[in-house]
Amino acid sequence: MDITENINNKSAEELKDIIFHLQNNLLKNEKALEEKEKLISNNKTLIHSLYEQLKLARHHRFASRSEKVQEDDHPQALLFDEAPPCDSE
Repeated sequence: MDITENINNKSAEELKDIIFHLQNNLLKNEKALEEKEKLISNNKTLIHSLYEQLKLARHHRFASRSEKVQEDDHPQALLFDEAPPCDSE
């Protein structure tokens, strides 16, 4: 059965009901689409934020560091204080 034949067999009230239901379905689908677009936008923002945090964490962990010279009276300087070898003759 062709769609046009099906439509031609409907009364005006039945056609109005069909149009009403199709419009309601369209509105529901548009609202659902808007919600999903908002969710996608929020997820993109979150992903971008997490990516930046990861980039900073990697830089903090793996970036080259300059070695700082410790003062002689600093407690860590004593850890590497090499005494001259002891000659036991």
